[in-house]
Amino acid sequence: MKNVAILINICSGLNKVRIGRLLALGLLVGVLGACATVNSNLATVKDTVKDTFTDDVSPDDPIEPVNRVIYKFNDTFDRYLLQPVAQGYTNVVPLPLRNCVRNVFSNVADIPAAFNNTLQAKLGSAVSDAGRFVVNSTVGILGCFDVASEMGIEKHKEDFGQTLGYWGVPSGPYLMLPFLGPSTLRDAAATFTVDARTNAIYYIDPVKSRNQTYVLNAVDSRASSLDARSFLEGAALDPYVFLREAYLGRRRNMISDGQTSSFAQDEERDQVVQQPTASMDIPASAGTTANASDSKDKETTSSQSESNSSAYLKVGGNER
Repeated sequence: MKNVAILINICSGLNKVRIGRLLALGLLVGVLGACATVNSNLATVKDTVKDTFTDDVSPDDPIEPVNRVIYKFNDTFDRYLLQPVAQGYTNVVPLPLRNCVRNVFSNVADIPAAFNNTLQAKLGSAVSDAGRFVVNSTVGILGCFDVASEMGIEKHKEDFGQTLGYWGVPSGPYLMLPFLGPSTLRDAAATFTVDARTNAIYYIDPVKSRNQTYVLNAVDSRASSLDARSFLEGAALDPYVFLREAYLGRRRNMISDGQTSSFAQDEERDQVVQQPTASMDIPASAGTTANASDSKDKETTSSQSESNSSAYLKVGGNER
């Protein structure tokens, strides 16, 4: 009986070892299977991301998938908040008062315009913008009335992004900024540094009043282009591409002052000349041809496209 008991214990021990080995083997197989599944999924994600960033990507817009997400956010923000508020602002505020508000912001914009024209060695334009500010701030009652335009004093739109481009700094990749809309790496850097500091609104104190002024500027700008959405949606099958090409074309035109002979724009000029026509039937080089009348027509089209398609370009007074 004692031997039988010993034999039973040995068999029991062997069974436990076998069960343990089977469990270990099963666990190993499960882990290997999970690893294979994870690797397969990672490979699929990697291929998807690779395809997303390599298929039909414009050289000017290497991060288009990210920009499109931000564009969708901006479009939603405009559709459900900014546009309704701007429409209410238009319905409630009388036209003469709205014109006064718009003229005041336009008058303030003459300060950075004069500053950047000076940096670009365009002294005649700088004097013109400075003169506009003095006349409208005094005779025009703090800019409420645009007396300078009635006197024939020319207005210019200049910012530090244009100044950098004028002196040959490349634009860099196209960017879609949250709330602010279309930009480039160069223009975005200028917007958040020099342009912000040369905007008179930046120096309003307290901060609450400053922020309220920024909001008023954004709403007033959007109110000036209430047909933006219908125009953009009806302009092309892909509003994102339409807006991008209109913006880039207009910026090139503004930097070169509508002329292809700007000595500082060799690189960007070459890009404009070589770039094919965009799919939405508006040239990517709008406003940059040598022919004066064609340049004027294209500039008007590109400028109207941007103005009608993105009111949030002007938030904070930094119109792009």
